[in-house]
Amino acid sequence: TVEAELERAFTAGGLGFAATSWAHARPSITAFAERWTVIREQACRETKLEGRRSEAALARIESCLDEQRATVAGLLETWRGANQAVVTRAPLAAAGLEDPGLCLDELALARRPLPDEAQARAQVQVLRTRIERAQLKERAGEVGGAQREIDAILAEAEALGWVPLQAEADLAHGRILSAQNGFAAARAEEERAFERAMATGHDLIALRASIGLISLIGYHGADAKVGLGWARLAAALLERLALMDSVDAGDYQRALGDLHWSSGDYERSADHYRRAVETFVGVLGPEHPRVAETLRDLGYVYMDQGDQTRARETLERAQAIQEAALGADHPDLLATRRFMAKVIGKSGDLPRAIAMQRELLAAYESALGVDALEAGEAALDLGTSLAESGSLEEALVMDWRALKIIVAEVGPDRPLTAIAYNDMAVIEMRLGRNEKALGHLRQALAIHEALDPDHPNVASAHHNIASALRALGRMEEARVESQQALALFEAKLGVDHPNLITVLLGLGEAELALGALDDAGAHLERALTLAQGADPAYAWRIPIIRAFISATADGGRLRPQSRAEVEALIERIEIEGGEALIFLPRLRALLLLSGSESDPGAPR
Repeated sequence: TVEAELERAFTAGGLGFAATSWAHARPSITAFAERWTVIREQACRETKLEGRRSEAALARIESCLDEQRATVAGLLETWRGANQAVVTRAPLAAAGLEDPGLCLDELALARRPLPDEAQARAQVQVLRTRIERAQLKERAGEVGGAQREIDAILAEAEALGWVPLQAEADLAHGRILSAQNGFAAARAEEERAFERAMATGHDLIALRASIGLISLIGYHGADAKVGLGWARLAAALLERLALMDSVDAGDYQRALGDLHWSSGDYERSADHYRRAVETFVGVLGPEHPRVAETLRDLGYVYMDQGDQTRARETLERAQAIQEAALGADHPDLLATRRFMAKVIGKSGDLPRAIAMQRELLAAYESALGVDALEAGEAALDLGTSLAESGSLEEALVMDWRALKIIVAEVGPDRPLTAIAYNDMAVIEMRLGRNEKALGHLRQALAIHEALDPDHPNVASAHHNIASALRALGRMEEARVESQQALALFEAKLGVDHPNLITVLLGLGEAELALGALDDAGAHLERALTLAQGADPAYAWRIPIIRAFISATADGGRLRPQSRAEVEALIERIEIEGGEALIFLPRLRALLLLSGSESDPGAPR
């Protein structure tokens, strides 16, 4: 049977989760087939026996159903050649199949325009089915096959010359490029899709392109202002199409959640993710994988807000849905557990977090192989926790291991590669090897600049380089790097963004060391104002900023009371650990810089 053949294809690769992946994908296919048959019979009955639909309406319904059937046939064909990615994505691809009941919806059918001429109509229907199949290949994990298919479709759509179809093909191409991290190219494709769709009244494609551009520009491109412009267009189209309670509406809310998270506005981000969850639950049901994915995003935001209890509860809910929908050993569950381990670490239980991360690394290696990208990301997480616990040498080993995998899997010039270099640099600085750290940071900067010289990641890289230069005592160079970081952040994120807090602090430190006390005081006071008005997750920086302000207020030297406060702050950070550990050398340097008659401020 077909089922037996597909099960053999899934399990042939020997992946530990293959059998459960098939077991969770199969019911969705069975349910689709049963629903498809019911809808087709209903349409025929309502037309032939009850006279409630016209023959023309029946023809539109049957055409829609035929497209759906051909799309599913393409998915099954992809599954016959199942590789690791296909097996992993199978339950999600099956769960994402379009409901055949939509073919009975006259409004939904009206959103799928067709040319008047019969031959052109037939060609459009064939190409539209192929577009759906290409997108389903991407969602099924066969990205290379999806790219080859969409390349052929684009050429045929251009030759046919029917613009609404060209818009559909452009949008599909953008989504496939996004799946390969080609975000700049994806943006160009989806902008063209929007323009063509709007020019021909294809509002559904215009809506989906505008939603995609919220993320491509506002999240991946870190241009929140332009991204919000696309959000306004999407909202208007959702209203016009009467789709406020649809999967598209959920995607819109989730895209806004992404945008506001990348902008550091965690409260708005959480609000939009909550709305997305509510929408997906209403449309898809409470146990759908899309609900779990959005809950995972929401849990991450709660973690960034410092609400670890709420983060844990949300991630536990996501995990329960995923276990039911995908199986307890599915790799997607490991991503949720990765977030959970981070939450546990931020809750103060680093030993447990490290134990979980070791288990997760082993699980990724078992499920996907020791050289899988996910294993590299898990190693990077473990390295971060080990560094926070003080196990710096082991942390560095983990980061090198992660870097090797990441370079092999995504290349030497991708953002994740730069993150690995940055993490290693942080450890090298804590080990006092600041020249090595500086080398890693310059590699990270080169990667980010090559991808987009105006991206906030470039600003972050300049800021990190400034930190290494300050540790080396090269204060004038550090000041220049901090000024570059500040200018880039202000241009891209605005003058009140929380990312400016640590940049202003670093700039103030360098100016304090150079004796530019007025400049230092102004920048540090601005950092304090931003920190006091930011999300509570930034509150731990406030006493550190005040420590440096006290030195500028005292003419570059700490008074005895201020000095005692800084020493107490250092002691507290040593006990509590966490993100503030990176500031220990800087606070000790402040004691050295300011000195006192009774205590030369030697490092502790």
